[in-house]
Amino acid sequence: MEQFKAALRTFFVECCRQLTGESPQLRSWTRIVREEGGGTSLPQEMRPDFSQTLFRFQVDMLRSETSTFDPVIKIVREDPELRGIFLVDAGGKPIAEEKSEVWWLKSMLGVRLLQAYVGKAKGFQFNEQIFDQLLGELYKDMGSPDTVVTELSPLVGIGIESDQIHIDSNMRLRQLSTDEVEDWLNTETLLPLQPLPVPELIELQCAVEVVYQKKRYSAFGSKDAREKVARLITAMRLTTDESPRLAFTKTLSSSLLTPGFSTSWRPLVLRFGPSPMLNKAQESALVALYKKLGSGPNISKWGLQFRGGIAQRTGLQKRID
Repeated sequence: MEQFKAALRTFFVECCRQLTGESPQLRSWTRIVREEGGGTSLPQEMRPDFSQTLFRFQVDMLRSETSTFDPVIKIVREDPELRGIFLVDAGGKPIAEEKSEVWWLKSMLGVRLLQAYVGKAKGFQFNEQIFDQLLGELYKDMGSPDTVVTELSPLVGIGIESDQIHIDSNMRLRQLSTDEVEDWLNTETLLPLQPLPVPELIELQCAVEVVYQKKRYSAFGSKDAREKVARLITAMRLTTDESPRLAFTKTLSSSLLTPGFSTSWRPLVLRFGPSPMLNKAQESALVALYKKLGSGPNISKWGLQFRGGIAQRTGLQKRID
């Protein structure tokens, strides 16, 4: 493993040496500034775009016939343990074809680690401490067949007074930070097909967060997590007589080997202006109703009754009680 570490370190030092002399591209960035009185302004500024600079460098690195990544490839190929971890596809099947091995290791190990390093270092200078931290995370991933997954689902049309509400052992309803919303506003690839309108995006206030474990090579996404989010939204509608909706779900993995992805949904109804709040006095009722719905009729049957309006929802809640 020391040879593996030394080869990776040489690769990182050389990448940083080449990248340090290159000025990063600049990109327009929209900030979100919450003002006194409830207003919001959206000033523009220019920021370094490390990802675009790194993308150009990755293309050059992948095309290069000789690189400092070659010793890493050799070490992985010759070590049965490392082969079993790195030379397998997304489904866990071994990769045997020589060209595929090279491409896979460069893109899924070299590029992925380099992206993670630049994100931690906020630039291209080599930092021994950050490299050791990244390698420690990689070793932890290598030693575990499981990865921790977080599914974050922002809600449109509702806010919460508390910082967070614990719903069950692996789910909470929490406030969103302005930085999180600002990052989504400026990440073009987050919602490529059905983006939220900007007025609704910048008004997002809270999200459902579900955390669970999955096997490294199993498919992303959890039916149980989706059902929990749907049940909580149902409970929120019954508790508040409001109509919160799922905006999108961002899936994140704690593993460097199996990063997450994002999926989005377009809200059915546009709503502008301040969102209603779920106040602290309603929290215990929300959690209790969520638990009752978990042992009651099918969620799809409850959803049909929302279309009839508040009166039917109130009647449904009485029957659940």
